[in-house]
Amino acid sequence: MQTIYKIILTFFILVFAGIGLAIQNGGITGLEIATIEDSQPSIIVTNAQILDTRASINWATDKEATSTFLIEEEKVPYGESTSFGINLDTLAQGKHYSYEISACDRKNNCNTYKGEFTTLSNAPAQPAKQQNAPSQATGKITGNAVKELSRAQTSINSAIFILLAIAASFVVISAAVQRMDSNALVPPSIRIGILVNKAEAAIRNNRHYEAYPIYDKIRGLYENLNSREKGKHQGRVMNVYSELLAHTRAKEANYLVDKYLEGSITKQELYRMRELLES
Repeated sequence: MQTIYKIILTFFILVFAGIGLAIQNGGITGLEIATIEDSQPSIIVTNAQILDTRASINWATDKEATSTFLIEEEKVPYGESTSFGINLDTLAQGKHYSYEISACDRKNNCNTYKGEFTTLSNAPAQPAKQQNAPSQATGKITGNAVKELSRAQTSINSAIFILLAIAASFVVISAAVQRMDSNALVPPSIRIGILVNKAEAAIRNNRHYEAYPIYDKIRGLYENLNSREKGKHQGRVMNVYSELLAHTRAKEANYLVDKYLEGSITKQELYRMRELLES
């Protein structure tokens, strides 16, 4: 039993370590994971290039959503996605523009992002840079975009770490359970339960050849149980025995029927065939 407790303890240590790291890094907390489906979709402007008469704006949502881009009288709808973009080609030079981005998920949870920019008076040789300090060309977009993108990346990294920790724990536990049926440190009653589960699964999948050696192990362990433990497992053990017995008799009957059809069956085999078919 100590082995089982160590496995369970290791699992929870890994899970809580991952969650703690996520919280420390400002990542996704347990509450956010549980309620993300019921929250508004986050809108993150990932790129904005502003020229004299043209502008290109890209944005993303943290989950599948429909989106709408509104600037002056122009309203552009988008189908369900997590990544969106628009190219504006008929802007006026040196003009200040305000725009609005909305996003709604399948449960009609909606969110709105409002931004603004000013087009350049003269066309530059290169698009305006967003990665540096905010300028007239990028308006209020750059600072918000960098901040939101950084937070989103931290959350994604933390969530991936948690999932990997949980997956690794399940792999360790699964491997340990696979070895428990032959581990002498595990009580016979628990080993029988694991073996019976394996035998039943093999029978359900018509792999009786796998169930026969498993049943031999079950029978050896069953004989060493006390009366209370035998009573606990007797029903399922007998069901496995009955299924294997029926399968063995059916195979034998089919073999004898084939010999009968070929005309090579002996008198003793004929009696046995009748016995099997009538039972």
